[in-house]
Amino acid sequence: MVLRTQNLAQGLLRIGEAFAINQLELSGTPHGDSAAVLKANEAALWTLVGDVGKARALLKEAAADGSRRAALMAAVPSVYCLSESGHPDDALAAADQHAERPECARAASVAHPAMLRSARARTLAEAGRLGEAEDLAHRAYDHAVDTRAGTAQIRAATDLAWIAYLQGDMARARYWFASVVSTSRDQGFLSGLWWGQAGRALVCAVTGDRAASDDAWAEADRMLPDHDRRPECRLVEGWRAAALGRYGDARALLSDGARTALRTGLVALASHLLYDVARLGDAHGVHPQLTELAIRCPNPLIALRARTAGALAAHAGAELERCAEEADAMGARLMAAETWTAAAGAHSRNGSQRTAASCRARAERLAPLCRARTPGLAPQGVRDNLTDREMEIALLAAGGLGNAQIADQLALSVRTVGNHLHRVYAKVGVRDRRVLGQALCPEPVPHEKRMDGPRDRRRQPVERRRPPTGRGYE
Repeated sequence: MVLRTQNLAQGLLRIGEAFAINQLELSGTPHGDSAAVLKANEAALWTLVGDVGKARALLKEAAADGSRRAALMAAVPSVYCLSESGHPDDALAAADQHAERPECARAASVAHPAMLRSARARTLAEAGRLGEAEDLAHRAYDHAVDTRAGTAQIRAATDLAWIAYLQGDMARARYWFASVVSTSRDQGFLSGLWWGQAGRALVCAVTGDRAASDDAWAEADRMLPDHDRRPECRLVEGWRAAALGRYGDARALLSDGARTALRTGLVALASHLLYDVARLGDAHGVHPQLTELAIRCPNPLIALRARTAGALAAHAGAELERCAEEADAMGARLMAAETWTAAAGAHSRNGSQRTAASCRARAERLAPLCRARTPGLAPQGVRDNLTDREMEIALLAAGGLGNAQIADQLALSVRTVGNHLHRVYAKVGVRDRRVLGQALCPEPVPHEKRMDGPRDRRRQPVERRRPPTGRGYE
């Protein structure tokens, strides 16, 4: 029964049907070992749709029955719930406890060792320990491939993609999300396919590849019913709006996703969404919420996001420098590059040109490694000179939209759009929209030029053999 519901939910994305079957079975088995297993299974289903609050309540009920089978079923979801609720230390302790169970060492177990390693890696990443997370996720991936555990392989590849995204390495994140898509297609694993395509849509939006983002999101958006949409959908939609220069829409989408994430207990994700709102121009508005989350949750990455948002809101150059140093030490290179850029702007406004130049140089060393095209990496002269509305219109124009299209999209008159663009051209120092995009967001260094050190070569993804084609959940 457990395998059937997991196949329906994860393999076929028939999530409502999986819930209904599990509930029907539970109603006929209200007590005992089987009931505990069914509660743990329902908790796993709730983690799939992103409701950590409901999952944790069910896991607590299942644990009270003392069932070993239920404990096995709950191993991976319990680590995930603790991590996503903003408690990485508790999540790591739970992962260690489950790893010591003999039954968790069996390759056929629902708590396959690679799944537990991957859950632990995700926890490390959400706490800002990105280097450790990457190493562990690679080991999880290799173990899954070697033991022909397709589900675990897809999970590990998804976590490797997310870790690379948090590191700001968009080329590697795109590689791993593409790997998730390929392997999921081979195995008919629709949940993995959704995560892979959603991830590709996100990364392509952040790197400015709007056509590829459109293609990936079109497939992902068709796959998931509205009532099963996770807050991560708002993350993708927000950055897709930002890629078009619609910053106001992007902030609204991300804020909506953060509210949903908080309501369902996804504190780590909520902090990510709120910080993205800060990155897109409303640090002052989200700083109180991020500070509250940092106080509530002992999580270094959430704390850094809160501090950085506060420094952005206050234009505090020295504090921005400290935050950039910390982000760089964590391995979050895009966060560090954007924060160094903001620090340079703050120092420049305060007349500290030498310090501003030093910060700008540090940002320029990191930015090409990320291959991202975000507003936080825009040249300082552009950031300082353009208003939010001018930047919004400039990015839409650079993206190929005509004045009438921009006017329609932003509910402005065509004349107002034209006036804004003339001011943009004068401030940026270009003559027309054909060269505006390069002035706003210079192209990153080609990928081949960035793999210049032994550490980078060691971490370059390598295609591994795929397990035999199967179906659904093992």
